[in-house]
Amino acid sequence: MRRFNPLRVMFILFALAIRPFASEPVNDNCINESAKTRVLIATQNGIFKDSVMRMVIAALSDDSVCVKVLPLGGSRTRWRKLPGIIIGNTVGLFGMSGTAKGFVRKCTDRERKKIVLFTTAFGNKWRPKDLKVDCVTAASEMKDVPDVAGSIINKIRAVLSKK
Repeated sequence: MRRFNPLRVMFILFALAIRPFASEPVNDNCINESAKTRVLIATQNGIFKDSVMRMVIAALSDDSVCVKVLPLGGSRTRWRKLPGIIIGNTVGLFGMSGTAKGFVRKCTDRERKKIVLFTTAFGNKWRPKDLKVDCVTAASEMKDVPDVAGSIINKIRAVLSKK
């Protein structure tokens, strides 16, 4: 008979807990490939985040912006040279995801001015204390998708107008 191994049980529970945060590419190619203005969206998956990002992508496509969507932590080839970056992140029990925080911390202050951090949290009051980036925070409530997407769109348009 096999002995009960609490470490194995904890590992399985941990793996199941982080599985919803695994990201897959939403779009491998640039939408509006020929557009001169480019925006990178690096995001985690989730029903709410995906709904918001679809609205953001549609609006930016209407603005003739080339939108590249990657999973958070995916390839960052020349991402710092892009005029606008949207990072989709989730705040958990221990704060911001390490991948998103690392993504932002590697940026200079000048590069951080190009970033809009979209964070799903317990409400709309959370802000990163030490990252100095523009932030849109919301609870994952589907009724708020148009308002949250509108805030992100306005902020990234403001970033792009300064380039």
